[in-house]
Amino acid sequence: MLNMQESLNLSPEYVLIGFIFRFGAPKEIRVSNIIVEAGIEQICDVCGIKLRRIKRLK
Repeated sequence: MLNMQESLNLSPEYVLIGFIFRFGAPKEIRVSNIIVEAGIEQICDVCGIKLRRIKRLK
């Protein structure tokens, strides 16, 4: 079980994996941050999720 401090420090990778297990894999993910893109790129490749980097999220 995670304590409060650990739960606040979850990386985007863990959040994405939790989302995929709970709701299924989305068709596409759009990110505006190159660091986040690098972090989730391998997960997207394995799951067949299209990953796009855009200038601004709407």
